[in-house]
Amino acid sequence: MKKLVTDLRNLPNKLIYSIIIVLFSVFIVIYAYFILSWSIGMNTELATYGLGNSEYLYPLHTQYFLLDRPTLAIITYVLGQVAIPYFTLLISMSLLFVSAIIWMVILTKKNFSIIETLVFCSFYLISPIYIFQFNFVNQAIGIGIGFVLTSLAIYHFSLILNHDCEKFKNYVASIVYLFLCIGIYQSFIILFAEGVIFLLILEQLKNIKTNLKVIISILTKILFVSLAALIGYLLISKVIYIFIGESHYLANVYEGWHSNSFSEVIKHLLLYFANILISPLSFTYVLASLLLICFVRKFFLIIMLALLGCLALPFAFAVFLGAPIPLRILFPIPLSIAIVMLLIFRVTSNKKLIIAIACLCLFVNFKQICQLTYSQNMVQKYNEYNLEHLYSILHDKFGNKLYNTPVVFIASPKADNSFYIRHIYSEPFYFNSDEDFLSNVFPDKMWQTSSINHRVYYFMQWLGLFYKLPTEQQIELGKQISPSLAIFPEKGSITKKNNIIFVKLSE
Repeated sequence: MKKLVTDLRNLPNKLIYSIIIVLFSVFIVIYAYFILSWSIGMNTELATYGLGNSEYLYPLHTQYFLLDRPTLAIITYVLGQVAIPYFTLLISMSLLFVSAIIWMVILTKKNFSIIETLVFCSFYLISPIYIFQFNFVNQAIGIGIGFVLTSLAIYHFSLILNHDCEKFKNYVASIVYLFLCIGIYQSFIILFAEGVIFLLILEQLKNIKTNLKVIISILTKILFVSLAALIGYLLISKVIYIFIGESHYLANVYEGWHSNSFSEVIKHLLLYFANILISPLSFTYVLASLLLICFVRKFFLIIMLALLGCLALPFAFAVFLGAPIPLRILFPIPLSIAIVMLLIFRVTSNKKLIIAIACLCLFVNFKQICQLTYSQNMVQKYNEYNLEHLYSILHDKFGNKLYNTPVVFIASPKADNSFYIRHIYSEPFYFNSDEDFLSNVFPDKMWQTSSINHRVYYFMQWLGLFYKLPTEQQIELGKQISPSLAIFPEKGSITKKNNIIFVKLSE
């Protein structure tokens, strides 16, 4: 850390401090709508308010321990579970900017100019993909810390490659920082891999010819640091399981290779990648890929393969799990784009064109950030409207007895036959969001060790709509009687049996 502070003080051009201030101002303006938009979702954010005790809903830090995120659990325990409106997101996004400052130091030490650094930062800092991750407000600060820790791990790894540095201390620092950031969110290992591959590329750019010996040496160091951090992370996770227990979240949500045929997995993955590529969110990613193909002759084969690897790495978990992954897990994408665009900018003679493209991407990303924020706010309001509508129907039907009666909602994300759910997807503000409750409420065991029915229960409590939380056995009963019920809003979609109210929203 002392070395980093020294490097910050010794930045060769004092103008860069003014640029950092201007860049931070632009950064905050672009994310202002997102930062100032405050809403409570149906996921872990509901734990913030401690709305009653439930056998299904563990304390937030315990949830993170169960999900193999020990560092995030400790951060949450220390900071407390209550997210502060506006300031939480401001602090989180500021931490992302701090990670960019560390990258500025790395790039400056690698003799990149101020303009080149600005091109890198414009792609690294501004991306709609971040919205999906930072939207989980109770873990947002932890994620911001994760970006800082990953950048520090990459910074110390860059010092390992310098012959005049204390390698042992930097090895330890890089391993510790990587271990901590993986403990916040597993995808940070991808972010680290992209960063060190970039350092490998820079080492190769120094040479006129490909130096296989240097490549093997650097890859060995990357492997050593990564394995040491991963082994430490896995050991800590196993120790935690002894005291808290193990979550089956990944096994339940990402069935993938172990439960589907090879052809089915490939089919689902191809469809997933196709949907990602045609999404408006992929504009900058596709543009960077096309530009890389156009400049293929400017790079050695090994460098070209490394750059293609950087672009492919964010999807590594999807391939590893054999299942589509949420957009929030793809937050390493902006760094991969920034690396590709920076190196294209360095090798091209038409730098004004790349600057123009960077400005265009800034505008597009700004527009998409606002669209996503608006979309999530509107879906949130629509969720509230739908829940209040359903609750009023139940109250009209059962009266005040509803307050002390468990309600089981039966639904599935594969609800093609449900007009009610398809109607939500057709809403004009539904912009690549998975925030609707109807696609997430169904009686199968998921997330922790329980049903997701508790999401709606706590969300209704937040809205001031009260009923009794159903037990796991009552939810299982709902699954059994589901075939005999009609689909809402048809007659027979709501029934009461064994003093339990069942509402069938889809098959």
